[in-house]
Amino acid sequence: MERPDDLLAGLKRGEEAAFRQVIKGELDGLYTLALGLLGREADAEDACQEVLLKLLRFAPRLSPNTSLRAWLRRVCLNHCLDERRRRRPAVQIELTASVSLERSSPGPQRCAEEVELRELLSKALAQLSEKQRAAFVLRHFEGCSIKEIAQAIGCAEGTAKVHLSRAVSRLRVLLGDLCDEWRGISK
Repeated sequence: MERPDDLLAGLKRGEEAAFRQVIKGELDGLYTLALGLLGREADAEDACQEVLLKLLRFAPRLSPNTSLRAWLRRVCLNHCLDERRRRRPAVQIELTASVSLERSSPGPQRCAEEVELRELLSKALAQLSEKQRAAFVLRHFEGCSIKEIAQAIGCAEGTAKVHLSRAVSRLRVLLGDLCDEWRGISK
């Protein structure tokens, strides 16, 4: 795998191999972020295409010291936030098998439970603010550091920590309420 600065230089020169390397290394993370923010697979796929098109268009103008990963996530985040604003009211988020809650091969009972848990998490995520949702998705679905989250959402690291902390606190409350509601229905 190429070093990030070599990859960016290749993109600036319009090298197809560099673009393919970016797709190979970053597409899954961009898709996870877009899905977590937009909620539907088709919208997440469209967002990834838009981000990659912007990369092709703007790569020649990027500074040599640009963090490509952070730039891609920032562009993806901005695109998703714009899409969400355009299509108010908010849609429910669909977490798919690509956002797995367990890595092993579960049995039928576990599969049904995971589907129910995904639905509960989707409802809860939809109730967070955009920045809280972005911070949570970046941290817990993509494993980004606080520094990477801050770069992606365009704030200081301390502010990113606040967004993440508030997201986790709010999800604890929301998931507790939703789980109680779900238990009441399923009895």
